[in-house]
Amino acid sequence: MWNYPTQRAVVSVRSSRSRMPTDWTDRAARTGSARREDHSRPADPDVVDGVLRLVVALARASVGGADGVSVSLRRHGRLATVAASDQTISDMDASQYATGEGPCVDASVNGRWFHAESLDSETRWPAFTPRLKL
Repeated sequence: MWNYPTQRAVVSVRSSRSRMPTDWTDRAARTGSARREDHSRPADPDVVDGVLRLVVALARASVGGADGVSVSLRRHGRLATVAASDQTISDMDASQYATGEGPCVDASVNGRWFHAESLDSETRWPAFTPRLKL
């Protein structure tokens, strides 16, 4: 999780077969903290988005069993997907933003990742999960 004054990133790896390593968010948080200390000016959003597209590609290739990967950024108070492994994952993110709930929304608010073994039986996001069955 990277935290900037005007943006916050959530790396979301969706998998029905594997779990994210527990130190993924901690490692990213340390990287983000070091980045803020080393640079006094904000990064160019186009550069950040390009790097995050690379993060998505690397996560998709290296996280075993991942069904999809996305990166959401909160910029100026609005959460948006800046990189996704495919359109289905991008559509899932859009459903989360529309309902105001889901793993990406919760991760951006709480500063940690959320794992759902199966979204078919998930109960934490009652407005979001029924949209996946449409």
